[in-house]
Amino acid sequence: EGSASSTPINSIDYFPTFVEIAALPADSENSLDGTSIVPLLRGGSIESRALYWDYPHYGNQGGAPGSVIRDGRWKLVEWHDERTVELYDLEADLGERRDLAREHADVVARLRESLAKWRREVAAKPATPNPRYKAS
Repeated sequence: EGSASSTPINSIDYFPTFVEIAALPADSENSLDGTSIVPLLRGGSIESRALYWDYPHYGNQGGAPGSVIRDGRWKLVEWHDERTVELYDLEADLGERRDLAREHADVVARLRESLAKWRREVAAKPATPNPRYKAS
């Protein structure tokens, strides 16, 4: 109660956390995505890591195909349709108002490479056109 943590986590961390809390044995046949956040809940820390998201479709609330990596202070958004990227320094710009992609090409290249590697590792499926779609 009354505690706070600035460590970024992702929803994929919930399942390994519940497995640890329930003291269930590790499943040797299946790997768990995510990291248990039990140490954070006990006031400790977890190892720093990059977080990834992939959204390969259009959403009914305006979402468009894209992928994201959050690594430390940096957040890179890769838009699939336009093949563009946005880069934000979350320590200086939590509201993501200033795209720094043009000023930090080295960071963009590093994060794009990491994001592409992750998509290969998880066999992320790219967006594909719907052959039954009819523009109105």
